[in-house]
Amino acid sequence: MRTMFKLLTITAWVLTTAVCSVAQSTPGRITGSVSDEKGEPVEYVTVLLRQPQDSSLIAGVVTNAAGQYSFESAIPGKYILTLTFVGYQKQSLPIELQGGVSLYTIPAVILKEDARVLGEVVVRAQKPLIEQDGGKLILNVQNSIIAAGGSAAELLERAPGVSIDQNNQISVNGKTGVNIMIDGKPTYLPPAELATLLRSMNANNIATIEVISNPSARYDASGNAGVINIKLKKNTLEGFNGSVTAGGGYGRYGKANGSVNLNYRTLKWNHFLNYGYTFNKRFADVYTDRVTLRHPDSPGDGDPVYYTQQLDRIQRLPSHTWQGGSEWQWDPQNSIAIITSGSYNERNTDNNSLTQIMSARGHAADSTFTLTNNQRYRWYNVSSSLGYKHLFARTGSEFSIDVDYSNYEFKLNDNFAIQQFEQTDILQKQYNIWSNQPSSFNIYTGRMDYVHRLNKETSVETGVKFSYVNTVNEIVFTNNQNGQLETDLTRSTDFDYTEKVGAGYVTLKTKWMGFDTQLGLRAEQTHYNGFSGGAQLSIERDYFRVFPNVSLHHSLWENYQFGFDYSYRIDRPAYNDLYPYVFYFDPFAGQKGNPMLLPQFTHNFQFSQTIAKDLAINLGYSTSSQYIAFVILLKEDRVSEYSIKKNFDTYQNYYLTVNVPIRISKNWTINSNINLFYNRFNTQFLDDVYKVGKFSGIVTLTQNITLPWDLTGEITTVYNAPNVSGLIQTAALGSVNIGLQKKVFNQKGSFRLNVTDIFYTNRATYHVVYPGLDVHFYNYPETRIIRINFTYNIGKTVQAMRKHNGQDEERKRVGVN
Repeated sequence: MRTMFKLLTITAWVLTTAVCSVAQSTPGRITGSVSDEKGEPVEYVTVLLRQPQDSSLIAGVVTNAAGQYSFESAIPGKYILTLTFVGYQKQSLPIELQGGVSLYTIPAVILKEDARVLGEVVVRAQKPLIEQDGGKLILNVQNSIIAAGGSAAELLERAPGVSIDQNNQISVNGKTGVNIMIDGKPTYLPPAELATLLRSMNANNIATIEVISNPSARYDASGNAGVINIKLKKNTLEGFNGSVTAGGGYGRYGKANGSVNLNYRTLKWNHFLNYGYTFNKRFADVYTDRVTLRHPDSPGDGDPVYYTQQLDRIQRLPSHTWQGGSEWQWDPQNSIAIITSGSYNERNTDNNSLTQIMSARGHAADSTFTLTNNQRYRWYNVSSSLGYKHLFARTGSEFSIDVDYSNYEFKLNDNFAIQQFEQTDILQKQYNIWSNQPSSFNIYTGRMDYVHRLNKETSVETGVKFSYVNTVNEIVFTNNQNGQLETDLTRSTDFDYTEKVGAGYVTLKTKWMGFDTQLGLRAEQTHYNGFSGGAQLSIERDYFRVFPNVSLHHSLWENYQFGFDYSYRIDRPAYNDLYPYVFYFDPFAGQKGNPMLLPQFTHNFQFSQTIAKDLAINLGYSTSSQYIAFVILLKEDRVSEYSIKKNFDTYQNYYLTVNVPIRISKNWTINSNINLFYNRFNTQFLDDVYKVGKFSGIVTLTQNITLPWDLTGEITTVYNAPNVSGLIQTAALGSVNIGLQKKVFNQKGSFRLNVTDIFYTNRATYHVVYPGLDVHFYNYPETRIIRINFTYNIGKTVQAMRKHNGQDEERKRVGVN
């Protein structure tokens, strides 16, 4: 850690020096005002300061209630000032700021109404469902009818190029290893706990999902497939605003959801509070069919063992989530934000399974096992963050500090009742197994970032970050297999794990030979240690890595842009992947940790081009070393199995993504996302060389239709072709989903009706084959669900909302929230 400590100290000193030097500079200022033809000031006009050579954006602001605006510390030179506002004609005027001038006042600008634009404002204010913004794919969830009433996990499964496998591994472009963020903050949770969190998040509270294949050095280096950032809804209108949503659904069992989003904004303050509730009762039918060879030392050497299992599962999942906070901007340069969030969730599961073991397929079972498990899983979390931002007098320069804390508590209790029969009806043994498995995560992070604009074309970003994660697990199993209640020492254990990551980065953004160029370098020092008293095992690792990234993008003309991105990334083992014990599923299946697991490293390359601002084509390649993948191994009895993660030697991924919006008519548009990829694995496995490659793909088609009587419809079709991940091969699956929306109460309310997986085709089938093992898994969850939701907007009128929303894109570009 000494190397990283020196790096953090030097970087912090550079940050402090740069901040002080900029803070002491004398600002120059450009001011002006905007009014309408009646002489009334116009609020929320977007005012952009651009370069006259290529119209590239330098800075932007929005007028206040008095119609006034200002730019601080503009560098002397010539500029183009552009003023835009929905319902008015766009205006541009050249200005020149002389050296030595501390204040430059622009004559008042009078905006003229544009009746043609006013007549079309409703259509233009609507964002498309899918947007391509450079190397970022944006899914505008709040515009999706089908999303209403679902969860964040269900949204991800329908996001273009994204899939979730049976082990809760999230893939993008066919690659696992994704850094999931919520409002720009990493979750730091293992896959199982992360899946739990995503299934408890109400989709009604989500605004957008961003998929970033090659993130900059400002982001953590983790995630070989990139970053998925889930952005929650945030109201930008002044005054008191919000929305209330309530709904229900039915598949085989009932569902319910409700949410409240409240916001109060003034010129200096913004307060918000969001609450969501969901209840989901669901089922899943899981079948396992397996053939293995007996252990060489057991009777019947070489004879196959046939194993079948039928599992019926019913789950009840109530969840409560909330988020609240305040933001205070006491002057145009300084703001502070305090946010807290949390959730309380339960998962009550009834499992009933029938397992049969046979010496010949089709014959009567040699042994039969029945198992019931009443499982209760409860978890809650509380997270808090404090952030400060300062905008310097030099336009484009800013400094920010963020401190975050999160606590997650998980409590898992099992109650297994097991009966063993000889053949079909002779009871041989019955016993119970109970478990108490509490675990906790405490996550602390702190970061400091600084952006310094050197001139119109060049800026430098730098920052430091430190994260500390501690998880404690106490697992106690008891049973009555010997006729009395006693502790099961073979399954009981403990594990205490701590991980520290220190990071520093620097990014240069400039114009080079016509390319918008970004060069980044991030350094991370990782130290982790784990100890298990029960297993008498300790692990410790300490390593330092540097992660470069390069981004080059060029606009040949207005309707054609192309670019190249490269990044080097890391995926560290999840905490529970290192646990030195077996997670008990039933007497014949479990999941084992691997304390010797190493991090994987990936080189990512991507070529991209955008035609006519809509057609986006990305071609990518990545190669990984020490790739982390699941394998299934047999125990010595050749009947029981366990899954474990191991490091493969190499993994290669090639992909092609095409996003094509098609306008059939003014009332019918189709967004087509085609994701084709080829995965290739190569490793030493069980004294043999394992090589496999497979071509696969994901196709997502979303149709938006405007119907009579103020109705809108949405049809989303998703197809996942057969795929391979390590040793696990997945069969094809997909779904057809439809939705219908009706606006009511003068556009302030809306009813949304949707049906997911109409033809019940979103069924997962997995296959694992290697010498000595042939196993098939069939997972049939409840995916065909009909839901109805009603949303009512509180506060501003729809007309006012349209006016403000028409400026959302510009407001995002100029940094106004």
